[in-house]
Amino acid sequence: DPDVNPHEYVRDMVFRTKDGYITCGAVQQKEWEGLCAALDKPEWLTDERFATAAARNENRDERLRLTEEILMTMTAAEATEKLNAQQVPNGPVHHPRGKVVSDPQVLHNDLLVNYRHDAAPLTLRQPRPAAKFPETTGGAWLVRRLHRSAHIRSQPR
Repeated sequence: DPDVNPHEYVRDMVFRTKDGYITCGAVQQKEWEGLCAALDKPEWLTDERFATAAARNENRDERLRLTEEILMTMTAAEATEKLNAQQVPNGPVHHPRGKVVSDPQVLHNDLLVNYRHDAAPLTLRQPRPAAKFPETTGGAWLVRRLHRSAHIRSQPR
């Protein structure tokens, strides 16, 4: 249909909780059943609006609204514990930035690097490249950018 906007906003599966945000999704039927169990909503399994994947898709806004209503009564930890117990894919949504840098997985995988550079007044912190090779450092791209910026600023206008 030419009148339909192909870039229409589709809400993602990020939900508010009492103390933050989580993401969770039920794509497969087994995951949907697990979500209903985790949220203590067994009646959703037979609710005509949600009984099939097609019906859940057609009633997406209502399904997401109802899901968030329940999740907002729980802390993020309570929600992820219940969802994990039912094997529903989920995880924390880290905001503000302070939560990202202290996430156990970020720390375990050394995803952030700190280093000093002559052109920067402070220690720099940035994500390292996804691929990890022994002969590379995490800040190579930023170092080149800082050098280029310093060179451009030093040129006469």
